[in-house]
Amino acid sequence: MAVAAGAWVNGRMIVVQDDGGTAIGDPAHDRWRLVPNSGPVFHRQPVLVRMSGEVLAQGGGNAEAPALIEAAFDTATGAWRTLPAPPLGSRVDATELDAGGRLLIWGGVDEQTEKPGTFYGDGAILDLRVGQAQNVLSSSAATPQVSSGHPAQPPPPRAEPFPPTIAVHLPTATAHPGQILLVDSETGATLRSFGAEYDPYVSDGFALAADRSALYYSRLNEPAQKIEIVRAPLGQAGSSVIADGTDERPSPDGRQLAFRPMSTSEGLAVMDLASGAVRTYPPPPAPAGSDALYLSWLADNRSVVVITSVPGGTSGGACFAPAGRPSCGAPPTTATPPPPEAWLLDTSRSNPSWARLPTPAQSNDGWGGYLLLGPGRVPESLAVGWSYGHSADIMTVMTDGSVYDKTALAPDSLPLSVDATGTNFLIADRTGLARMSLSDPAPVPIRGPVAEAAW
Repeated sequence: MAVAAGAWVNGRMIVVQDDGGTAIGDPAHDRWRLVPNSGPVFHRQPVLVRMSGEVLAQGGGNAEAPALIEAAFDTATGAWRTLPAPPLGSRVDATELDAGGRLLIWGGVDEQTEKPGTFYGDGAILDLRVGQAQNVLSSSAATPQVSSGHPAQPPPPRAEPFPPTIAVHLPTATAHPGQILLVDSETGATLRSFGAEYDPYVSDGFALAADRSALYYSRLNEPAQKIEIVRAPLGQAGSSVIADGTDERPSPDGRQLAFRPMSTSEGLAVMDLASGAVRTYPPPPAPAGSDALYLSWLADNRSVVVITSVPGGTSGGACFAPAGRPSCGAPPTTATPPPPEAWLLDTSRSNPSWARLPTPAQSNDGWGGYLLLGPGRVPESLAVGWSYGHSADIMTVMTDGSVYDKTALAPDSLPLSVDATGTNFLIADRTGLARMSLSDPAPVPIRGPVAEAAW
């Protein structure tokens, strides 16, 4: 007997039988359409879950085909594609659901016995956005334990090409602020100088647009006594003031700019760069007296992360001095100060609220000592620099607090910026500026000392 399961997609019913037959029901026109290229044979009633424009089907294995079968049906083309089988052995009647771009499989019963006590309390996650293999989760009735859901040993990063240009701030030995240069990241040669456009009162560095079309930086308009955000096109001369604020951070797709507005210095504003429209949000619900330290986007182009200091804790810098160890030139302390807090805001929601992010699991000092560099290798992650004493690491930290990967830098090195792929970094040491890749951590010198740099 062919038993079917169904799921609604865009007003149509997708029905899949355990023998691989597939049909699409169109209630608006009272008709069915059979799909000529049938799907896999599931050996048991399939379980369906809708994810975007696809229906994912799971069928239980048996003695002839013990592994669970996973496949995806494209509702637009009518084509099936095979997904990696979850590492869960032989079972049936597992539950599936869409976990925000990940497919979660949980539970089920042993195919052979189907008796009480044979129900499974574990599962797996397949990340469909980055193509990672499933990560087994486990649970026990006596001592429930669930892993973070991310690989303990992630696959080696791909060797992504370095962006062709970087922006650097050259320091000077006098009170003059120096200048911003556009630099060839291969040769270190200067391509353009922004000269006097770089004001002495620059606040919190600068940022390049993801499409390399413009440079964003903040300056003090001294006559008006306000801090302005300036957009300077890379392909032509001139610049324009686009907002009053600081901490400017363009989104990975280059369509939005997040910043701290002057009107509410601890709040958040997001500008649509095409229309100039600005949405403002209240500050994170951090303890009174906290300061916003760092700001970054996630790779989804809608989520913004802010790190705030805690009164009596880290403030104004990327590192501090844990018990008795000098850090960043600070005098030794007798106790580790409380770490800053990290908060996330989903700007795509009509009425968003801040969500507190957990402390990264592989750092004893929590978010203390972290410098946000930008989006990480996977959509729900951040690339961060972590300074401890006189050594530093580069980490990709997931928003659930797990650490996806970690790369140690040479002593007295400081990470400055990450590119759009989350795999290439600019670092500084006592000799100058260098670039490095997660796939090949050996630093490649670019030019002499710089105060700041950005991909």
